[in-house]
Amino acid sequence: MYSEKLQEFRGAVNQSLANATSPRRDEMAVLATVLWYWRVRELLRPMLGNSPTPYAIERYLEPEGFGRTQFNEVFRRRKWDKYAVGLHQPSKKTVNKVEAMVPGSAEILRHPMWEVLRQPDRVLEKKESWLGRLAPDIQRIVFANEQKSSIRKALTSPDINEKHLQQLEVRAGFDSVACLAILLAENIYSYDGNNAIHISDSLYRALLVSCAFDSYLLMAGHLFQCFRDRLLNQVVVDDMRLDLDTVDFSESAFLLCRELWKLMGDSKIGWSREDRARAGARMLRGKFGFDAMWGLSLLHVPVAPNSENFHKATKEYERARKFRDWGLHNLRNGIVGNIPPHDIW
Repeated sequence: MYSEKLQEFRGAVNQSLANATSPRRDEMAVLATVLWYWRVRELLRPMLGNSPTPYAIERYLEPEGFGRTQFNEVFRRRKWDKYAVGLHQPSKKTVNKVEAMVPGSAEILRHPMWEVLRQPDRVLEKKESWLGRLAPDIQRIVFANEQKSSIRKALTSPDINEKHLQQLEVRAGFDSVACLAILLAENIYSYDGNNAIHISDSLYRALLVSCAFDSYLLMAGHLFQCFRDRLLNQVVVDDMRLDLDTVDFSESAFLLCRELWKLMGDSKIGWSREDRARAGARMLRGKFGFDAMWGLSLLHVPVAPNSENFHKATKEYERARKFRDWGLHNLRNGIVGNIPPHDIW
């Protein structure tokens, strides 16, 4: 029964995405609406139980939508059934009303991440304002005071180093994802992608951890598709591109989510969102073994067969692919914690 409902939900979301062809209702609007619904649902659990239905949510938030016909039959507008699959977008009035009753629910709809995905080529014009709307702890990483003045200025993407990337990853959430997307867009459109591979890897990891939460798990593949089509596909550095075609992002998010639940069950990490995000970021960097670090990694593949380094790059890619296949096999079968066999090395 659960599997049938899941397939029905996915089919309805896919239909909504297929119908999203106007500038005012694109795929980002559909995804934002679905994620908004799931965020409202999550925040209402203390009041409505662990798995509130669209009916229960609508009854709680908009009881005026219910009534009786002349034959004394109960009817309702079914607005929240449509929000759940992105079929309709909520009006500003509805969003504000729900935000007043469920504080924090509107954040996902108003997030600058959607603007970055819609207009990555406007990053030079919008960068400072986009970054200024992110959480203070994210801003502290990417803003610096200019010498001999108190003026804050955002770091440029070539100035972003490994320390900055790790700091953003351990704060995994849509703020860190948006920040990395802004830096990647800037790198692509203004700096010829000279730091794009490293930022892309970090963005991929941050997005993967962000989607490894129950509220976002079902939408992981759709979110990845947006980032892939609008940003990641454009990354080509030194005749290398991201190997996006071999990635099953939905499965990767599920496997990471499952490993995090195991760590929580074994009392190795806390149960808070922050603890899970931090553990997920550390897991993807090898803190809890090699399996997730390699099995859920994003590979780089050579694109120029006649280039000087093509043969060497191809051998490195094939070796990395073996490591990923090994780690992915272990994660799928729940046998993590081993060291790769010698023939892979």
